[in-house]
Amino acid sequence: MCKIISFFTLLFYLIMSPSFLLAWDLPGDCTFIGVEKYTQELKRNVCSILIENNLKNEDKNDDYIVAGSGFLIEKNKFVIGITCAHVISKYIKIENGKIICNKEMYIGLDTTDGFKRFGFNIVYIDTNNDFALLLPKKDSPQSAITLTNIVLNESYLGNNDLIIEGKGVLIIGYPLGLGIEYNKNFPVSKIGIIAQYTKQNYFLIDAVANPGNSGSPVYSLKDGKIIGMITAFRADSVPLFDENGKLVAALPYNSGLSNALPIEIIKKAIEGLR
Repeated sequence: MCKIISFFTLLFYLIMSPSFLLAWDLPGDCTFIGVEKYTQELKRNVCSILIENNLKNEDKNDDYIVAGSGFLIEKNKFVIGITCAHVISKYIKIENGKIICNKEMYIGLDTTDGFKRFGFNIVYIDTNNDFALLLPKKDSPQSAITLTNIVLNESYLGNNDLIIEGKGVLIIGYPLGLGIEYNKNFPVSKIGIIAQYTKQNYFLIDAVANPGNSGSPVYSLKDGKIIGMITAFRADSVPLFDENGKLVAALPYNSGLSNALPIEIIKKAIEGLR
């Protein structure tokens, strides 16, 4: 019994000693401390990109479908939505330098009057790096509505120095169309770590992203900054062979690794907006 007491006494003094506390880098070693707090805040920053679907039947839940995710940044007193270019590119065409939408698209936002869908203008699109900047419209019938989404300013956008392998990240969005009902908004939260960064225009995250996660912000839990945006998941396949060893099919599956675009690339486009 005395030995047990002595062990816990020694452990207590070790933990409480200043040298032990100084040697333990708390935010770095406890990667996911504060996940609940950050999740609640960041869920109010993300938005959905919606496409008109079936408006004719009585079921309101399929009137709009989720094309992707996005998040909000304030620039010169304007609210700018950020998403992937491929989320909207199949619904637009460019003629004489003008972007023309061939299908009604909306950005879904929480307001003082509940969940609302706003049309938007595409103010910048980069198909090479796969991102787009959107300017939500405030139509006249909704002019008195105030957003309850949290709109972050540019100081919350990180840089490439914060992209460090092994760092814990939070990803929030609308995978598989989940998170949106007709007038309700419940984005889905995921956690992961930065798996690889080779100083190129993408980095890999060890976290499962799905269709609908495109445009989800990648939030560094240690730094409290958005350091990237999900653009795709890495697909793989399982080969199937017949009894003679001949390949007959390859079943696709999600590898669990996701591509993210460094936020620094998006920041340069935002800074160039007039």
